[in-house]
Amino acid sequence: GALSTRVPTATTSTMTMTTGATRWLQRAMAPELAQAAVVLINTPQSKESVHAAWDAAGLRVVTDGAADRLAQTAPDLCPDLVIGDMDSACKSVVDSYAERGAEVADLREDQDSTDLTKALNAAASRGFTRSIIMGEYMSVD
Repeated sequence: GALSTRVPTATTSTMTMTTGATRWLQRAMAPELAQAAVVLINTPQSKESVHAAWDAAGLRVVTDGAADRLAQTAPDLCPDLVIGDMDSACKSVVDSYAERGAEVADLREDQDSTDLTKALNAAASRGFTRSIIMGEYMSVD
């Protein structure tokens, strides 16, 4: 089975991006990478880092729980796709995104893959060969 644990990201304890992290993100999301998908997972993000990635991405995807987090962190933003088994998303938040034009992919019947895997597969099926995952995660098989 998989063991998951949180690992630190390039943020300070107040979730404000460091100068180095901001520079790395700007380089990673350079104009030639506009065909990259940004996938937000359900972990704390700074408003600055989300906006920097959002503005440069070719596709903006949130896993179901990250939809709520995005609504709290950057309510002015709307994803292109909300995807997952919808077990950790507030229905009103998902409905709000749908009303604003987001596609909602409710994949609750697929319990054999994680929401992150679903998001990465969705990006690949839309022609995105590069995805930038924003969040804290670690998986050990």
